[in-house]
Amino acid sequence: MFEVEADASEEHGYLIHLGLKGAETAGRLTDIIVPCRSLQEFQEEIDKLLLKLKDLPRQVGQRLESLYLKDEAESKIAPEELWKRMETFDTEAEMAQFFNSFAERQRQEIAEYIFTHVNMFKGRGPVFSEHYDSTTHLLE
Repeated sequence: MFEVEADASEEHGYLIHLGLKGAETAGRLTDIIVPCRSLQEFQEEIDKLLLKLKDLPRQVGQRLESLYLKDEAESKIAPEELWKRMETFDTEAEMAQFFNSFAERQRQEIAEYIFTHVNMFKGRGPVFSEHYDSTTHLLE
């Protein structure tokens, strides 16, 4: 949406606003470009906005690719290395959040390693065993 209003700082001036209105903004316009004092300035701001919008798919693609590469890199980390990391967390909640951030298949692999190679009577082993849900493969 756009609005044109009188510019209080200039006698015959006006301000052009381009923004969004909705329930979240209590019906008020939220500017998405700087208010403009002329049609030319408004056009320049629209052109800048369009360039940014046209570049968004590329930026999203890069972000998705970096997340995919991160996931791929983490999925190649051996379960024993991930367990070593999990043992270093200060709280059980941090350990659970880290573990639960992995895909289900990888959580199963990590859990299998822990249950077959980790001492369940000391350290974080008993904590893991107590909070692991074998149905959802999550730490709760």
